[in-house]
Amino acid sequence: MNYLSSGLRAQLPAVLAKGFSPSSRDRGEKYFMGKRVKIRMGSPTEVGARVQGSDLYSVALKWSDGKLSAGCDCPFFEEHGNLCKHIWATILEAWEQGHLGEVTAGSWELESSRATATTAGGDGVSPPIEIDKSYRAELDQVHQIHQVTRIAPPARLPAWKEHLSRIAEMAAAPIQTSAPTWPARSELVYILDASRSRATGTVALGIASRGRTKEGELKNTPKPCPMSHGRIRVLPLQEDREILSQLLGASPYQSYGYYESYDRGLDTFSLTALMAQTVLRRVVRTGRCFLPFGKEEIDKPPLEWDDGEPWRFVLEVRGSRQNKWQLTGDFRRGEQRIPVNKPLLVMPGAVLVMPDCVARLADDETVAWIAALRKNGSIVIPEEEREEFLGSLLGSPTLPEIDLPEEWGYQEVPAHPRPCLKISAPEKSYGRINPRMTAELSFEYEGHSVMEKTQSRGIYDSSTRQFIRRDEPLERAAVEQMQEAGVRSVAGAWGGDREWTLTPSKLPQVVRALADSGWKVSASGKLFRQPGKSSASVSSGLDWFELHGAVDYGETKAQLPKLLAALTRGETMVLLDDGSYGLLP
Repeated sequence: MNYLSSGLRAQLPAVLAKGFSPSSRDRGEKYFMGKRVKIRMGSPTEVGARVQGSDLYSVALKWSDGKLSAGCDCPFFEEHGNLCKHIWATILEAWEQGHLGEVTAGSWELESSRATATTAGGDGVSPPIEIDKSYRAELDQVHQIHQVTRIAPPARLPAWKEHLSRIAEMAAAPIQTSAPTWPARSELVYILDASRSRATGTVALGIASRGRTKEGELKNTPKPCPMSHGRIRVLPLQEDREILSQLLGASPYQSYGYYESYDRGLDTFSLTALMAQTVLRRVVRTGRCFLPFGKEEIDKPPLEWDDGEPWRFVLEVRGSRQNKWQLTGDFRRGEQRIPVNKPLLVMPGAVLVMPDCVARLADDETVAWIAALRKNGSIVIPEEEREEFLGSLLGSPTLPEIDLPEEWGYQEVPAHPRPCLKISAPEKSYGRINPRMTAELSFEYEGHSVMEKTQSRGIYDSSTRQFIRRDEPLERAAVEQMQEAGVRSVAGAWGGDREWTLTPSKLPQVVRALADSGWKVSASGKLFRQPGKSSASVSSGLDWFELHGAVDYGETKAQLPKLLAALTRGETMVLLDDGSYGLLP
């Protein structure tokens, strides 16, 4: 497999991993994470290290003539010629510290012998494995540099001195272990890619770096700069360290210190609206945030942060009866206006990106309107369809501020909804009768009915040019009341919309509870009425008297004999003369 040399450094452990057994890799990673590897000499072409295992072993890595040679003085390597966990741990540590930078790209094959293990590059052909005697000398050199003469153990220190000594060792450990470095005269820049942002619906922010000469002149186009947690620590500027820490977030927890991959980090981030409001402002204020650079472009003015009030999106109707009407939109702030299609990037509720600056944008619920007008342009409305269009426009589920001509004026009026529940008898389904009754909820506003699930802000009456706004809090309260009465929401058949249901046994309970609260309730086409005023009169003679009575049910009445008969039968309602049912008082 071929790898571009520019990406090889980030993939070096992954390329070499196939030459090691899973066991060697796993145990080597634990040594690496346990800080058991000490790099004693390191350069772009070779590394010498000491690894603490069951004993202290010397490891050497050397890149020469297109080959990466590795050796270890542990028994596993010397006796069997297999690549060991100590070599793998050293490769990870060398990779982490930025050594072996001159290892070039090529087709890789991993081979081993009792004395050496070779990874060949270039033309992809590995030469015969030979024992390299000078290689053993290098291992010995690494070992001898740190060989010490054994002496008698010193007298035991007091306990408090031992504690202080351990603390000093722990504090010094990060200093003893080399860390990635940041190249001199190199600066970090941020790339705000508007085209990629439009494709994903988030702000695509790239991380890149560029170098400067000794005189301070720019010398190259910014190149992608993958960023990891380890690399953040060596960035020269505190503001960059803080910004990238926010972008990367906390490090994931890894049990046993196991690394799931050897990715050197990310060079592009997707910022949500919330992150764009916070992180992007800091990024732009660094003075090093740019739109994407051209192929030969080295420098350009950075984007600036607009500290003004947030822009707001406004719909506007223009035109005339003769020349038709047009619905378009723009971004407004005071007397300033920006056409809807002028910004390079629009993220409602977050930012507007212009060719020279980034500004805040309010109205995070207007995304559908902005996207449609930027993609399709203005909407044309003939005069004869004006009223129908206005009704649809005003009823839209989400609607920005609207700037209308005077002749399009209308009046928005408040109204209280009356809940209406239509109950249907159980239906047959696949030869079986559904044991539950179904119900439909709607609301009446000034004689206009609207179903509960209708996605509309209200109802427009063109005859009066009034817009009746739906009362969402009262509608939600009605739903809660209906559920308390015994109506339940269940999933629809075949994954359809949820529907309201109740058992036939709960019908009287539901009807009475809702009708008593002023609901309009009907079941199987029959309307249920609340009892109104009652009246009673007595007429008598010398040896007789008659009792007369009735209860009002709106447009009809129930006479006393019918009421008494229903009570005698234990019923809770009475059939009225118009076919509706009256609830017994």
